[in-house]
Amino acid sequence: KLAVDRCKRIYIGSFLSGFAFHLIAFYWLFNTVKVFGGLHFIIALLVFLLFCSTAAIQFILVAWLYKKFNIPLVIAWMSATVIWPKLFPWEIGHGLIVVPEVSALAAYLGVVPLSGLLIYFSSSFVFVVRDKKFFQPAFILTAAIFCLGFLDNKRISNELMLASEVEVGLVQGNLSIKQKGKQKFFEANLNSYLELSKELELDLLVWPESVVSSWIPQETQNLGQVGLDFQRELKSPLLFGTLGFSRRDENEMEQFIRDYPRLATAEFLQNYSVKKYNAAVAVTPSGEVTGRYYKKVLMPFGEYLPFAEFFPQLKKMLPMVGDFNRGDLEQPIAFSKIKAFALICYEDLVPSITRLAVRNGSNLLVNLTNDAWYGHTVASKQHHLLATFRAIEARRYFLRATNTGYTAIVNPFGQTVKNLEIFTSNVLIEKVKLLDLRTLYSYLGDAPLYISLIFFYIYSFLIGKSFNHQNVGK
Repeated sequence: KLAVDRCKRIYIGSFLSGFAFHLIAFYWLFNTVKVFGGLHFIIALLVFLLFCSTAAIQFILVAWLYKKFNIPLVIAWMSATVIWPKLFPWEIGHGLIVVPEVSALAAYLGVVPLSGLLIYFSSSFVFVVRDKKFFQPAFILTAAIFCLGFLDNKRISNELMLASEVEVGLVQGNLSIKQKGKQKFFEANLNSYLELSKELELDLLVWPESVVSSWIPQETQNLGQVGLDFQRELKSPLLFGTLGFSRRDENEMEQFIRDYPRLATAEFLQNYSVKKYNAAVAVTPSGEVTGRYYKKVLMPFGEYLPFAEFFPQLKKMLPMVGDFNRGDLEQPIAFSKIKAFALICYEDLVPSITRLAVRNGSNLLVNLTNDAWYGHTVASKQHHLLATFRAIEARRYFLRATNTGYTAIVNPFGQTVKNLEIFTSNVLIEKVKLLDLRTLYSYLGDAPLYISLIFFYIYSFLIGKSFNHQNVGK
C-alpha cells in the first residue's frame, strides 16, 4: 500500500509540475485564444486549462517510463516527446542556441536529441557529485560534440564565403489587432506598408502575414485582374501575406454529396465549394504574380474549427472562428537568384515543412507572421527562439517578417544577426547569402531518433537488458 501511495504521489506530482510549467510558460495563450478565436471568456479559459492539462501528460509519461520500467531519464524524456505531441513544440534543448558548437547537432539530428544531451549531462553531473568520481564517458561525449559542431560550423562558414549575396528588406508596420481585424482600416493598413516600402530597391521585399486583406483567386496571373495595383508604387519584387481561394471541381463536389448526403444542404454546399487559404503571394512591380504558397498547418479554434465540417452546428455556435483550408502547394517561390519558401505563422515551428522546403530546392527560408495576438508578452520572443532552429536544421538564412515583432534575420548558425524592436514601425534591411547544400536532418528528419528508441526498447525488453536508473550515467 505504501508503494502504491508513493507511485500515486509521483504521478500526481508529475502532472502538477507539467501543469504549472505550461500555466506559467504559456500564460499568454488564454488571451490569445480569446482574441484570435473570438471565444467567450469562460470558453477561452477552459481551452487554456485543457491545453495545460493535456500538455502535462508528457511529464506523467516520463515518470511512468522511469519508475515503472527503470528506463533511463534520457530515454524516458525523448520517448515521451515522441509519443505525446506538443501544440507548441518546445524542448529544453532550445536553450542550447547560445552554444553554436552544440546547437549545430540539430543539423544532423534535430532538436529533441539536444534535450537528451542536457539531461544526460545533468545526470552525469549528479553522478560525479554523489560518487565523487570523474565520469569519463560524459567528458568524451562533450568533447566529441564540440569538435563536430566546431568543424561543421567552419564548413558552413567556408560555404557562405562562396555563396551568392542578395539584399532583402523586412517591413514591420506595427498594426494593432483592432486595425488588422476591421474592414474600415484595411486601406490605411496597406498604405502604412506602402509608405515604408516605396523607396526601397532590393532583391526581395517581404511583408508579414495577411497585410493585404483582399481575396485573390488561385488562377490570378496579374494583380490588376482583381483590381489591385498597389505594387506599382514599389521598386522591388514583393512577397506579402494575403488571403487566397480556389474552387472545388465538380467531381469533388459530387463525391462529397455521395459520402455525406445529410450535410449536402444548399447553404452548406455553397460554402464548401470554395477553398479558403491563408496565403503568401509574390509579385513583380508590374503586378505579375510569380508564385504563391498556402498555409499547410492551421491553428485550431483560430483558423479552423475542429470537426465543423461534419457538425455544422459547431460553426453556428462559434461564428468568429475561421474556416480556412490546408494548402497543397510545395514549390519555392523564385525571385531571380532567390528560391524562397514561405512559412506562414506557426509553420516556422514545424521541422517537416522546412525539410520539404530544402528538398524542393529552396535556398532561403521566409516566415510571414502576425504575432500581434500575443500582446505585450514574452510570446513573440518565445516564438522566435523556437523558430531559429529551422535555420540550423536547414543551414539556410531565415527571414522572419512580422507585423509587430519579433522581425529578425537568422543566419545558418541559428544566430539572430539583426532585428527590429517589438511594437515599432520600421524596415529591416540586410544582405544575406543563398545556400543550396543539404544537411543530414533534411534527408533523414527524425528517423535516426525513432530508430534509436525502437532499438533501445527491443534490446531492453526482448533481450532482457536491465537498467538501473539510480546509476543512469553508467
